[in-house]
Amino acid sequence: MENLLITMNSFPSETNYEEIFSEVKAAGLKGVEIRRELLNEQTPNLREIKRMLTALNLKAYYSCPIALFGKEHQLIDLTTFYKEAIDLGAELIKFSLGDYKENISNIRALGDAVNYFTEAGITFTIENDQTALGGRIDRLVNFFSTCHGARIPIFLTCDIGNWVYVGENPETAIEMLRDETIYIHIKEVIETGKGLETIAIDDTLNQKWKRFLNLFSKIHTMALEFPIKSKVECYTQFIQEGVYVR
Repeated sequence: MENLLITMNSFPSETNYEEIFSEVKAAGLKGVEIRRELLNEQTPNLREIKRMLTALNLKAYYSCPIALFGKEHQLIDLTTFYKEAIDLGAELIKFSLGDYKENISNIRALGDAVNYFTEAGITFTIENDQTALGGRIDRLVNFFSTCHGARIPIFLTCDIGNWVYVGENPETAIEMLRDETIYIHIKEVIETGKGLETIAIDDTLNQKWKRFLNLFSKIHTMALEFPIKSKVECYTQFIQEGVYVR
């Protein structure tokens, strides 16, 4: 599918990157979201990953589960992440919000940093994570409002399942942050005897993911982010048959 990617944390950690990329290509997906936290001495380096993806004409997005604003409410140094995104050939990068505080955090510094990424062709996003600092609707709405006022081109990676982990209503969140959203993570979150659990999507009526996707006013780039239990093309079929694809 032209607007669908998959995240590397959807696969078992020991899986071979080259084999995964070949399966992703065969399933007709657009690209892969590379997860910084999964990279180690056993995985290919970013330049090698770029080479493999380019050979298959697959796009790279880069996930950095790092708080953009630290404990003192100030922007972290983004130099390393910028260089890594360049090495990967990433078209989009995402962070979590962290301890942003209005009127204290340096928004001008953020604007300068985001411009470096934008000038390099890298879209800069914040993802709603599973923490009170980075996953609450009010904090994200206030942050994006400030960014708009400062004309900073920063967008939201909306994870439709993460809202539940912080006690937020996904439908309310999507409605309030719809205009900020440029990229969507698809997952299904259920309540179990051990707490909340992220599971694979399916085409049954009792799952919520399809309803959530239909709340967006336009089709965005999306990514599958859940434990893969079947062939990747099985899940692309679910998306293609959903009323969201129009």
